[in-house]
Amino acid sequence: MRIGVDATPLQQLHGGISYYTFFLLDELIQIRENDTFFLFNNKITDHLEHFRKYKNVRIATYPPSFVGHSIWAQTLLSYGCWIEKIDLFWGTTQSIPLFKRSSTKTILTLHDFVYLICPETTSLFKKIYLKLLCRKMLQKADIILPVSAGTGSKLQRFYNIDYHSIISPPLKPQMTFEQTSRHNFKKYLVVIGTLEPRKNLQSLIDVYLEMLKNYPAEDILPLVIIGGGGWKNKKLIQNLAQAKASYPNHFHLMGYIPDSEIASFLSGARYCLMVSKYEGYGMPIAESRMCRTPVICLDTPEMREAAENDGYFLSENNWREEIQPYILASSQIQYIDKTSYLSNKDKAFKISKTIDSLYRSSYI
Repeated sequence: MRIGVDATPLQQLHGGISYYTFFLLDELIQIRENDTFFLFNNKITDHLEHFRKYKNVRIATYPPSFVGHSIWAQTLLSYGCWIEKIDLFWGTTQSIPLFKRSSTKTILTLHDFVYLICPETTSLFKKIYLKLLCRKMLQKADIILPVSAGTGSKLQRFYNIDYHSIISPPLKPQMTFEQTSRHNFKKYLVVIGTLEPRKNLQSLIDVYLEMLKNYPAEDILPLVIIGGGGWKNKKLIQNLAQAKASYPNHFHLMGYIPDSEIASFLSGARYCLMVSKYEGYGMPIAESRMCRTPVICLDTPEMREAAENDGYFLSENNWREEIQPYILASSQIQYIDKTSYLSNKDKAFKISKTIDSLYRSSYI
């Protein structure tokens, strides 16, 4: 079988979709060693070079000139699938070519509905593209794989379309508990995520600043903020810098750091906080639990799923009041339940079995 993959997320390993694609594809290629994988991209990078070691992989580059990914996916990527006579295409970016051979089957990974739920955090062109074409792509996809049951439920609610199987995000091998810390922080809380409005970080900062005004400084646990990038975050970055300047011992802005360092910070934290307005799954929650760190997050289906129902879940309307006791240094040290996340190989096996079932049903 000739399997095509939208490999553009692999051009830079930075963000949830790129890691999702990298780890699952790496396992899937080994499981399906008799199939040939065509990794469609518009720019060769070192991260893509990782896959050249597999004999059943072909790197298929179709440069975009000046067009964005959305146009590229419906033009040059579509053309590539025709030329390479792809039997099965995996849309890792929540997008599949609408113009394809009738014999080409498609799998669409459904990450989230940010463009509907938090449209202000989506670029204008991406938002228009998904609002115009997402329904059509979902209807044409032979297999839909949401990253969470919560996302699958929203698929049914928004589009009245059923999904086939849930494939939750793979866990990075580096996210393991470290007994000995590699930093000097003691008794702190941690937040992980891109710096953008959807993460609700500004509201969390406001809660912190208010508490620092009402409590002695030593009664408040410091906050370590890990992450960079983001969208429409100029004001947020300014406010973070101001908070850091006013309270240098309570706001620690780490920016983007390697996964091994993230694991170290998570392993030593009292809690991991996540107050995002919306998540398709809530990956930092799962990573925190892998590092034996309890989580405090909003009570949404996607975050409960990522936490395996093991955490402190705050109501969406009153979380600002409910979170305050956990910010105090006097808050109790908690321990998490044993995790039961599937391994990355098991998740790739689920995808492989879905592929097999698709082709078995085609011949019945």
